[in-house]
Amino acid sequence: MAVPCSLPSLPEELIHLIIQHLDTTDIVLCRFVSKTWYDVFANPYLLRTALKSHLGNAREVRRLKCEGALTGPIESTGRDPAYWVHTFDRVAARYHNLKNGTPQYITNLSQCDNDSGGWPGHHYSIRQWDQVFYKSASIANGLLFFLEQKEQAWTYDDGLLVYADKRDRCYVLLDIQDATKTDVPFHLQGRCIRRIRLCHQVLLIEWAENRPYHKLNDTESVHRHFVTAFDVELIPKSLPWLPKWSVTYRNEWKLHFLGLPLNQLDRFFSVHTTTHYAVYIWQPNRSAWGEDTPLELLAVWDISQRCDYRPSDDPSGLGRPELGPRVMFKASYKLLDFYGIRQRDNPRFQKLRLDDGDGMVYFHQGEGLSGSGILSDDSDRSWKYEGSIVGIPFIGLGPSWRSEVAQTWHTWTKEQPAISSFSFPNIETSTEPMQAYEHNRSEEFHWTSDGARLKGYRDCSAAINFVAGQPDQEQDNPADWMIHIWADGWNAPLKQSALNCLKYSCIRGDERWIIGRHQRLNEIVILHFDKKPSTIS
Repeated sequence: MAVPCSLPSLPEELIHLIIQHLDTTDIVLCRFVSKTWYDVFANPYLLRTALKSHLGNAREVRRLKCEGALTGPIESTGRDPAYWVHTFDRVAARYHNLKNGTPQYITNLSQCDNDSGGWPGHHYSIRQWDQVFYKSASIANGLLFFLEQKEQAWTYDDGLLVYADKRDRCYVLLDIQDATKTDVPFHLQGRCIRRIRLCHQVLLIEWAENRPYHKLNDTESVHRHFVTAFDVELIPKSLPWLPKWSVTYRNEWKLHFLGLPLNQLDRFFSVHTTTHYAVYIWQPNRSAWGEDTPLELLAVWDISQRCDYRPSDDPSGLGRPELGPRVMFKASYKLLDFYGIRQRDNPRFQKLRLDDGDGMVYFHQGEGLSGSGILSDDSDRSWKYEGSIVGIPFIGLGPSWRSEVAQTWHTWTKEQPAISSFSFPNIETSTEPMQAYEHNRSEEFHWTSDGARLKGYRDCSAAINFVAGQPDQEQDNPADWMIHIWADGWNAPLKQSALNCLKYSCIRGDERWIIGRHQRLNEIVILHFDKKPSTIS
């Protein structure tokens, strides 16, 4: 007669093989069978194996891998058994919510805007050239799609959100994980905010004076534009109820030596790292002699030095010290023409990238072409994208770097998210710059398909994608706005109750939360996929 064998009595090697066929929810539920089963499925060695095999892309698991804590004796990691149970349960619950498209809870943050009473500042965003899709030869009378993304009045990076708080009537930095706030020491009175961006724990505010500096012509005036930088630093040994972060002034510099008009024609696009700032400026030509070629400029600044001097308080510039931000590279239209990135009247510009290690600024440009039957019943229902990435050295004398990029997007339906395929043909130079580009923590992408506009946000490190749009849009029966969460092997639509909060919104975030703006209520909405730590004050 066979002797019954319970699971807890099996050898540990067999239990490790069994968990390969269980999902993370099953592992958690197995603990509720009995105390003996709990001891088995709360075993640190077993949970570490499950984290590696089931949740290898999660941010906590990637951090453990970098620290070498996923191999070797578990005692050598310096973490007690409760840590592994807590980490596994948190990550498993998060991915359970992601796969079901259901946030654990939702946070609404009241945001100031130009219509809010008592708001001392003013926000005047810069119109983007995200992607332009040109007409297909098969479409009668031609068809032109413009996909433009409005600059947001808030910014997010790696768990930190900066926005204009309606109650405090100032910019605040919110640590989403710990729900603590820190005021940004930037006064808004008499200032027009053009763009705000947090990256690499450096906060930049690009702004202009509300009062014109001088007249440009009979109808336009020039406003002085500045960039103010702040360091965002973690406070060591901060008490739980106190802010964990400090925001301190670093420096300030003039964005353009003559200033820019406040309109939707003069545009500038920028990017920054911890030590450098790059900006591309495009302006229509207002020459009285009939010249119509736009004015273009690409400049890179060294912003690493702290300096108390503020050019916004010194219109004459006589008090400017030798230290502080300085221009280290400048390319006017002739040099831009030489590198093949001059935009002229047909802008293909998309974004800038900076690489401090290589001393290169990367200029992304491209255009999209529709497939032969994008609005017909033909099989080729796709968008083809062609562009280039040009790397220009801003430190020393070095060769430029260029890569041609081709990409295809197929039509996105409710059943199947959009599929993208990359190819980088004829790259004869080193691929290191491209590898650096492909491994950025996050990036935004845009598609348009069958008249529908799709936009999304990719958490590259965790291989999680958030895609928003109106798939299969028809004039007589428009589809509902959708957000899909998708990764390798699975995808899930966001539930309708949470979806209504982010309708038509630009989205940000990572695997822990999705951040967007409620268009009607003018609130920033955070969909949390982790458990609630505390209440935001």
